[in-house]
Amino acid sequence: MIEFHLDPGSGVSPYMQLVRQVRQALRLGLLREGDRLPTVKEVVAQLAINPNTVLKAYRELEHEGLVAPRPGVGTFVTRTLADASLAAHGELRKDLRKWLAKQAGGAGRREHRGAVHDHLSDRRAGGHSMTAVLQSRGLGKKYGKRWALSDCTLDVPAGRVVGLVGPNGAGKTTLLSLAAGQLTPTEGEITVVGGRPASGSEQLTKVGFVAQDTPTYARLTIAEHLRLGARLNPRWDDGLARDRVARLGLDLRQRAGRLSGGQRAQLALTLGLAKRPELLILDEPVAALDPLARREFLQGLMEAVAEHSFSVILSSHLVSDLERVCDHLVVLAAARVQVAGDVDDLIASHHRLSGPRRDAARLPDDQHVVSESHTDRQSTFLVRTDGPILDPAWTVGPVGLEDLVLAYMERKPEHPALEAVR
Repeated sequence: MIEFHLDPGSGVSPYMQLVRQVRQALRLGLLREGDRLPTVKEVVAQLAINPNTVLKAYRELEHEGLVAPRPGVGTFVTRTLADASLAAHGELRKDLRKWLAKQAGGAGRREHRGAVHDHLSDRRAGGHSMTAVLQSRGLGKKYGKRWALSDCTLDVPAGRVVGLVGPNGAGKTTLLSLAAGQLTPTEGEITVVGGRPASGSEQLTKVGFVAQDTPTYARLTIAEHLRLGARLNPRWDDGLARDRVARLGLDLRQRAGRLSGGQRAQLALTLGLAKRPELLILDEPVAALDPLARREFLQGLMEAVAEHSFSVILSSHLVSDLERVCDHLVVLAAARVQVAGDVDDLIASHHRLSGPRRDAARLPDDQHVVSESHTDRQSTFLVRTDGPILDPAWTVGPVGLEDLVLAYMERKPEHPALEAVR
């Protein structure tokens, strides 16, 4: 059976890394017809990766005719790749068809100024809008004369693990607190799981919230935490909570104040999961954890997502973790949304151009400049475009998620942001 691995610095999306590893194993004869691929849960347990990423990779391989699912059994190899050159030509033809379809569908579309929002996910549902787990329109929160969040307009699709990233003071905690109903907006509107945050007991049951520092009650035992959760939450799943505590090797009699940081984080996550929410909000849950505890936390979260199928919004400064577990991204900076969209689509549509010195105004209209740097003779641009880079003067390179995030975070206030064609 193939064993997957991920390279965060490759500039290739996680799902495509899985696809390429299967193709390579087929070419080398490491996988043969009839072999079973690892299950989604097995890959999630191995890599602490978003289950949607694994599903997307397997669907791509199924579309190529390389694998086929057997309900209740697994996903199996249906053919090998003996001729790599033919496979490569097939990829080129497929990419060309996708680009031509985009050009045909985009005729006459209008460009806007504002934040970048990627709506490709809406088109996956056959032209119908997908259900949004969070929607906001002109959302803002003001403290005195300072806006902590301003003009926030978002459509976050349901069923995703959403990464919320930005510098300190960007408005991440404010947005999450508004979504959880702990704050009321100064202006604009927000809808979460189809209702107004904290508008009633039924709405409260739909949303789980784990605040910064994964708060627990130091003097209460783990068992007392579980009993409190059961009394406060109508949907409480006591079996899930106790099973998870047992798998973590925690003693129900132990007080939370005597747990390690990683154990307290796992207890807080257990309380959030046992609530059985439709949306789980996590505000910097792993910021204070060591690398091993952080991976165990994210692995547990991804296993729960794979098993129970709920939406997650996760804020973090650690972009490497977000790339591994998130399939949708929102970047906040200066209290505003700078970019939002599915991670794979954002990575695919951003490129680094290097070549002879050139002014940004001379680039084609469909190449939106996110960042730029210049020497006496050379220019380097990070651009967003859905079309091919045809100018032979440019050396075109991929952009990893961390570089993409940093570019949007470092944008100067006077530099207008971009908004995707709607």
